[in-house]
Order: sequence, then structure tokens, then C-alpha cells
Amino acid sequence: MEDSQQPSQTNFRPERKKESNRLVYILIILFLLGMNGYLLYMYLHTDKALETEQSNLLDTKKEKSDIEKMAQQYKKELESYRGISDSLDAVIDKMEMELQNKESEIQGLLSSKNLSKKEYEKAVEKRDFYKYYFEKTKKELDAKLIELDAVKKENTELKANVKTLEVDKDKLDGEKRKAISDLENAKILEAVNIDAKAIRIKSGGKEQETTKASKTEQLKISFGFARNAVAEHNRKDVYVKIFGPDGVAIKDDQAGSGTFKYAGQESIYTIKQSIDFTNNSEIISIYYKRAGDFKKGKYKFELYCEGYILGQGLLELK
Repeated sequence: MEDSQQPSQTNFRPERKKESNRLVYILIILFLLGMNGYLLYMYLHTDKALETEQSNLLDTKKEKSDIEKMAQQYKKELESYRGISDSLDAVIDKMEMELQNKESEIQGLLSSKNLSKKEYEKAVEKRDFYKYYFEKTKKELDAKLIELDAVKKENTELKANVKTLEVDKDKLDGEKRKAISDLENAKILEAVNIDAKAIRIKSGGKEQETTKASKTEQLKISFGFARNAVAEHNRKDVYVKIFGPDGVAIKDDQAGSGTFKYAGQESIYTIKQSIDFTNNSEIISIYYKRAGDFKKGKYKFELYCEGYILGQGLLELK
């Protein structure tokens, strides 16, 4: 009776095995569900990271393109200032070089394959500074232009003043030359009371006037200087040029004939005499004694002093 109430060992083991298998299945299902949840989370997170990375890549390309456009625009604007002056061109060259260096630095940061957020922000910061530096550069160039305009205006005024001064100087020089010319002209001496006689010397040295060529021993030419308040009081050479009846200037070596300058050319004189000019209208006589006989005819004579003609006269011998 007791033996029939106790559970069979055979019946108990299959039940326990079934319960154990059920637990294993549950654990496996839970594990699989957990793995699916983890994989789903990782998928969503990775997709979002990829989307963010793609967005960053697109932003980087846009930034690089913007920097290139900015650089082209800035260079074009800077070039518009070129050619105004050499000093301004030198400033533009320096500024373009600095802008190019800054552009290259920004492009280098943006071209990094594994660009971090911090590096991207640094590139953006440098881009903003790049814009600021260009605006600052333009202001400096505009200030230079204002300075150049002021200098140009000043130079124009100076040139106008110089031109006026040159005109005034030319005018003064002209007036001075005219004054000098007038003074020099005023210094030119003139002969007055010109007279010529044929003479012979009698015994005792007394002069006797004649009109006959056969009796003429000397020609006596007399004159006085016209008063001249500006002419220098000094010793002056007076040249006498006598033309014979044939119209040819007489050159007499025994009388001391020679040449002098007149109108820029050499001219023959017959006789020369040094005379003190004292501005007193004193009558002066110059004698020409010829070794041979005088021929009949008209004798013309001219008086010269300091490169100018003093006067002239005529004498006829029969």
C-alpha cells in the first residue's frame, strides 16, 4: 500500500528536464531580444553619426568654396587700387601676400581628413578674422588714397606756384635783360663835332690846312665824345678806319694798322689811339701820316670804340 503512494522516479525526471529546457529557451529569447535591441540602438546611433559626419563634410566643402570666392573677390578689389602710385602698389603687394597666407592656412585646416569639431571651429574663427583683416586692409588703402590725393593736390598747387614763379622769374629775367640791355645801350659812346682836314706842317711845326692831295702830309680827324652819365670813366681805344678813293680800307703797317672786333667779325683799322674818357666833351684830334703821297679823291672815315661805331665823316682831296 505504501509503495503505491510514492511518485515514480521515472515520472519525476522528465518533468524537471522539461522545466529546465523551458528556462533555457526563455534565456535564449531574452538574449536574442537584448541583442536585437542593442543592434538596433547601434544602427540608429551609427546612422545619426554618419549623418552628422556627412553634414560636417558638406559644411567643410561649402566653407572651402566660400573661402576661394572670398579670396578671388578680395584680390579683385585690391587690384582696383593698383596703378595709382608705386608706393601704393608696394602696399598692395604686401597685403595680397598676407591675405594669401591666411587663405592657405584656412584651406589647410578645412582639408584635414579627420577634421574635429574644435579644428572646424578654429577654421571658422580664422575665416572670420580673414574677413576682418581684409576690411582693415581696405580702410588702410582708402586712407592711403586720401593721403595721396592730398599730396597730389599739394603737388599740383606747388607745380602751379613753381610755374607762376618761373613765369615771374622769366618776366624778371626779361626785365633784367632789358634793363641790362638798356644800360649797355646807354653806355654806348657817340662822337660829336666830327671834322676832318688835310694839313701840311710848316717850319716851326705850325699846321696849315690844304685841299690839294699833292700838298697833303697828314689827315687830321677831330671829334668829341657826347656826354654820357653811365659810361665808365677810363681809357678807351678809338679805332679809325679810313677808306681811300678806291673804296678800300687803308692798311698801313708803318702807321700801326691792324684788326679789331666789330659785329662778331675781324675788321681792319687804319690807325688807333687811346683816349681818356672823362665825360667833358673835350675835342680830340687823331693824325694819320702816310709815308707816300695822298691820291686825289674822296676819303671816307669811320670811328669805332668798344665794339660800336662812334660816327663817320668824309674828306675830299683835289
